[in-house]
Amino acid sequence: MISPGYFGTDTGTATRDELRPHPRIAEPRTRRDLVVIWARRLAAILLALHGIAHLVGTDAALSTARQQTTSPYFVDRITSVDYLFGYWSVSGQTTLLLLGAAWAVVAVAFLVASRWLWHLRPGWRIRLATAASASLVLCVAALPQTWIGVPINMSVLAILFAAAVTAPRRNPCRQQ
Repeated sequence: MISPGYFGTDTGTATRDELRPHPRIAEPRTRRDLVVIWARRLAAILLALHGIAHLVGTDAALSTARQQTTSPYFVDRITSVDYLFGYWSVSGQTTLLLLGAAWAVVAVAFLVASRWLWHLRPGWRIRLATAASASLVLCVAALPQTWIGVPINMSVLAILFAAAVTAPRRNPCRQQ
């Protein structure tokens, strides 16, 4: 039988220091803090949804690559994906698989950036800028089918740029 004091002395009362929350998970104190937290979380959710939308490009490339390996008796099957307004028609199976992988990598990059933004980990801005830049390149290459992704990625990059320009700078030489 385990004695009541086996896991430490439990008297039922806690000191003031034990009741104080951890500094990283402290409750916000003002309404503005709550608004900033929920705005950041909403932005993270929207970025995650944008990342999931990139899986449509993965599906288009991979389903076309799969159709090339099916029975050759179907005449009306799609055997290529058009990029750059139809100037580049991708029909090679390896190239289609690589393009599908590129769309999937960008989707995962947006999901990672949104998770880092949700938890406010340092480095979320550079991850988001990288994901949005790669997404912009893919969306411009796949125009006109991906026309909606271009303004979304441009607005994400513009918001990141505006936040970087207006952010207060810390002087590393100055002692605080």
